[in-house]
Amino acid sequence: MKYLLPLFLTSTLFSNSLYLSSHIGYADKGSLDDTLSVQKISYDKTIEGDFALGYKINAIRVEAEVAHLHRSIDALVEGDIRVQAEGEILQNSYLFNTYYDATNHSKIITSIGAGIGVSSVTLNNYQLLQNPKTTVSTDLIPTAQASFAIGYKSTENLVTEIKYRYTSTLPFELEQEKLEALSAHLFLVGIRYHF
Repeated sequence: MKYLLPLFLTSTLFSNSLYLSSHIGYADKGSLDDTLSVQKISYDKTIEGDFALGYKINAIRVEAEVAHLHRSIDALVEGDIRVQAEGEILQNSYLFNTYYDATNHSKIITSIGAGIGVSSVTLNNYQLLQNPKTTVSTDLIPTAQASFAIGYKSTENLVTEIKYRYTSTLPFELEQEKLEALSAHLFLVGIRYHF
């Protein structure tokens, strides 16, 4: 802990630069608490990928990001009752993010950030028991995220990093199916290239 604190207390005045970044990762299934109607959704797997274009001004970064979160449905659970289900929840998010980068003049960079935007959500090929498969989509839903990352400056232009991100939408409805919200604790690896 005593080594992490100075990383946030000092910052290097980086030259202004345009950058591209991309990450890929997964969500801890045990941390997901999405509900469809009144039943909790059990997922088989959850994968996230994102791409962003941004600009760095000294230690501050601003960016526009597109992210895709793919959740594979395994079952619906209510109490001790588990009902088999199939399908996917596809979430495309469009976010405006701001980050603060801090360093102790080494190649290690820590970042904290937050962002707001909107998401489109599709319940794709959803099937409960032997019912017909259905696909429904939403209008744009307000979405927010917060993150923490530790990066390593591999070259003068390239940063590799690991990132934790929490993301959540507001509650919404997919036709007759009500979702309290879609939220996830994401663990990501990625790169950022400065021009």
